[in-house]
Amino acid sequence: MMIRPWYRQFYLRRGDAEWYSDRISDHGYTSGLEAVDGFAYVGTTMYGSPTEVVIEVRQDDPGIPESADRSAEAVLSGDGDLAILNWDPDDQPVATIQMPEGNVRLRASWFGTKAAAAHPDSDVGGEERSPERIVLDVWPAP
Repeated sequence: MMIRPWYRQFYLRRGDAEWYSDRISDHGYTSGLEAVDGFAYVGTTMYGSPTEVVIEVRQDDPGIPESADRSAEAVLSGDGDLAILNWDPDDQPVATIQMPEGNVRLRASWFGTKAAAAHPDSDVGGEERSPERIVLDVWPAP
């Protein structure tokens, strides 16, 4: 799926979780991933260009992809489907993914970050697709 991040970010939200974009820490911004209860921030390299995001719901930990530029992990609490959201809390989800019950582990892996950082539209956003791809692996938390 293609996400249109703004200000180098998009969000995930389980079920009726609160919108906690104002509670993301400096560490979360630096690592590119942070969950606060059932809400998660995911960072992107480019400001606002369409970015490919792949979500894989798994039975258990698939391991960190060797070819990833970097990875980060978090736990999403709560129940309900996972909504993938752009910038505005009033926007409709870009997609909704069915989740297993209970807390889940979330691993974000980034690919193509160097090419995205060097892209001429990196700081302004544009219509051209970002060379970055983000894979989100989700599996039940122990």
